[in-house]
Amino acid sequence: MSAYVVVDIEVLNEEVFQNYVSRVEALLKEEVPGFRNLSAERSPKGLEGPWQPSMIVIHEFPDMETASRFYYSDAYAPLIELRQSASSASVVLVAGRE
Repeated sequence: MSAYVVVDIEVLNEEVFQNYVSRVEALLKEEVPGFRNLSAERSPKGLEGPWQPSMIVIHEFPDMETASRFYYSDAYAPLIELRQSASSASVVLVAGRE
């Protein structure tokens, strides 16, 4: 069953963040068959409630195990640090429904 990583992110340093994006995209292509980036919306439209994120990112992974394995991998660890140096984010992993 598919799994989704949903990120509410505020970019604080665009240049460093773009470096992160290019590096993580290459790593995901190499490491995770079936990965898809479904959305990277810089101006999400709030429909209800007080939540007003500046950017939402949604990634699709083949399953929860693959998403978790990637997130906690040695290869991704330095990229987490790079992202955190350039942004402030909340990240959740949710299972899809089949």
